[in-house]
Amino acid sequence: MQFPKQGEDSSTLTIRGTGDVVEKIVAAIQSYIEDKEAQVVEVVDVPADQHRLLIGTAGNIRKSIEEKFNISLDVPRRESGKTGVRIAGRPDGVAQAKEHILSLTRQPEGTTVMVPRSLHHTVSNDGRIFRDLSRQGIKVDHKGHQPPKKPTHNGATPNLNNADAPLITDDPNAAATHAFNITSMNSASESESGEIPWILIGNRDVSEDIIAKAQRQIEEAIEKAQEPKHIGYLRLADPSLHRHVIGSKGATINSIRRQTGCDIQVPGGGRGNDREEITIVGSEEGVQLARDLILEEIEKAGGD
Repeated sequence: MQFPKQGEDSSTLTIRGTGDVVEKIVAAIQSYIEDKEAQVVEVVDVPADQHRLLIGTAGNIRKSIEEKFNISLDVPRRESGKTGVRIAGRPDGVAQAKEHILSLTRQPEGTTVMVPRSLHHTVSNDGRIFRDLSRQGIKVDHKGHQPPKKPTHNGATPNLNNADAPLITDDPNAAATHAFNITSMNSASESESGEIPWILIGNRDVSEDIIAKAQRQIEEAIEKAQEPKHIGYLRLADPSLHRHVIGSKGATINSIRRQTGCDIQVPGGGRGNDREEITIVGSEEGVQLARDLILEEIEKAGGD
């Protein structure tokens, strides 16, 4: 075989040999040229975090796709940040490969619940609802929306050591024992507006009934989050009394939560912690009731 010399204005390839060999070489070259001329290129947009689904371990998935559809697959490098996956080959192979790639990377539609951004953290209970849904086999996706910043309440934790802090006692001459303060709570920053999608995507074992139940749970949490909220801080005279508030396996604190509808957090350590106050979040009436029930448990235990 003789190719045109570099710089020559010629595209003629000379093949010398026996007739049958020359014919085979010419046929192979013509087939190659026809194949290249018939090739098309299509770029499919695939999110970068799903490129791994097209590559596999040591590139085994990509090789499998290329061999199955007789195409060439070019997946951008991870650090490039690009999302375009290039498919090159004959039109029928490219079309089939494209459909196969879309099926591999297609995300389930899921069930969407629109949550006010101002209530995102309240509804999620600081992420607890996501963990609960995950245990049920349900993933919550926000479809690329950035969750709002965690809200703050009006003012910092009050200094309950301050002499002006309300003391829980009916006897003005009694020594200070437990201190309590309650304040209104902003559910979110005033700058947060609009909604954020919560897309519920269940795994293969999750039924539609479970998804529907999760949807109702979120919708009920939204309604509850829209009610006025207060936050109470209760500091006991001795943090070691916290064990009586928690009870065996959390039975006591869970009972108080159910009775008051409040979210109650009890520190687990003793003196010297950065935070020793029991925090109670809910309606004003609920917070007051939770405080009373907690002190009743302390009184039952004899305050020891």
